Amino acid sequence: QKCKETTENILIDESKLPFSNVYIASKIAPNLPENSYIHIGVSNTIRAWTLFDFPDSVKSSSNVGCRGIDGIMSAFIGTSLVKEELCFCVLGDLTFFYDLNSLGNRSIKNNVRILLINNNSGGVMKLQGAPGYRFFGDEETDKFIAAAGHFEYMTAESKDEFKEVYPEFVSSENKDKPIIFEVFTDAADDREAFNIASSIEVSSSGMAKELAKKLLGNTGTAKVKRFLSGKK
Repeated sequence: QKCKETTENILIDESKLPFSNVYIASKIAPNLPENSYIHIGVSNTIRAWTLFDFPDSVKSSSNVGCRGIDGIMSAFIGTSLVKEELCFCVLGDLTFFYDLNSLGNRSIKNNVRILLINNNSGGVMKLQGAPGYRFFGDEETDKFIAAAGHFEYMTAESKDEFKEVYPEFVSSENKDKPIIFEVFTDAADDREAFNIASSIEVSSSGMAKELAKKLLGNTGTAKVKRFLSGKK
């Protein structure tokens, strides 16, 4: 109950957030399809996504018992195989690449949608010795990251690109392929977003003032202040 009361007094101004894990969570978490399922990665990911409420009918889980990145995507893929509803997974690049082999499972269904928050530019896939780089170079590598075409691949590197693409990612419409949505952020922006999100707490009086401004406008608010102070 105390946790619920505290979160209800936190107001995060999305417009002030840089393009980051927190910003992405603020947009997608409340817009997940009804009755869907989401599996959340560890560390910064679970910290960012627990700042926002999911729709009541959305079920969530996260295997963070040992605070490690081992097998998170494998656990998600296994869960999706026994579910018919849309299954979302959000995780960071280190977690994703550590468990990349799980995407080689050819039984993966098209109810799978993976959101990869990559704040390191996917460099592991473009190292000098990586197969993608050796055969295709930097520009073409991304097209082959998503399990050699078995997945539909989406990407965004800015707020504008993200706003254009994410509605399709959370759409309840059935797709022909599972989806990997890779979003490139900056570690410094992620840090700034966490600082903003964790420092904004609005008191009831503060919320009342903001509501008054919205209803009365600046001129009307000024008149009310003068009236209450006895000034004409």
